[in-house]
Amino acid sequence: MKQKFILFTAVALCSITLTFYSCKDKTKDPAPTTNTPINTDSCKNITYTTSISAIVSSNCTGSCHIPGNISGGLLLNSKTAVENAIKNNNLLGRIKSTNNPMPPSGLMKDSTIKKFDCWKTKGYLN
Repeated sequence: MKQKFILFTAVALCSITLTFYSCKDKTKDPAPTTNTPINTDSCKNITYTTSISAIVSSNCTGSCHIPGNISGGLLLNSKTAVENAIKNNNLLGRIKSTNNPMPPSGLMKDSTIKKFDCWKTKGYLN
């Protein structure tokens, strides 16, 4: 009986640990490079409402980064939260990481990631 309890406890702790760390990556935004600058003309229509909200909803807040499951310590359930995650050098580094891609299913398309860069460049328009 005691062995079953210990086994159950060990399995439960492992499950909880995996749940909390499955979306965790401490990668910060990469240092600026001399790559081609963002073409701000192609960023004209990038706002939180028209682009960023849908991307975050479909890639980040399905089961992670929401109240009650703030995976990796990163909450992304509002414009302010997403904006702060970029300003605090958390979000862009995480979605660009090849070591621990976010979302866990794999890196987003470059064109999708560039929308976050555009949104940042344009001043986080709503």
